[in-house]
Amino acid sequence: MARKVVDVAKLQKDVESIYKTVYTGNGTPSITTQVAKLEGQINTLSSNLDTKLDSIETEMRLKFINVGEIVNEKFLHLSSQIKAEFEDRRHHHGIKHNFKTAIVTSVWASVTSIVVLVLAEFIKRT
Repeated sequence: MARKVVDVAKLQKDVESIYKTVYTGNGTPSITTQVAKLEGQINTLSSNLDTKLDSIETEMRLKFINVGEIVNEKFLHLSSQIKAEFEDRRHHHGIKHNFKTAIVTSVWASVTSIVVLVLAEFIKRT
């Protein structure tokens, strides 16, 4: 029975030491105070991290929108340049075709005039 009393006394002393360490502290803040402090720091870090991630997400979304606008602008510019080039070539081809038609018409008119003069001269002599 004496051994049980010693074990109970030792057990009581250990429980008091654990209680002091956990709840009141033994020269340092208690474990519950330290845990509460760490929990506050973790919540602050989590909040800061969420805020930074949200701002990064917003920034990346804006950059993506900006890149999309730039790409669309470049494609529109390229499209207008291609369209202008085709219209310029079509116009140039039209001018070339009109010039060619004018030359052919004037040659035919000259040939016809010469033939008419020759025929008129032939008829006059006969």
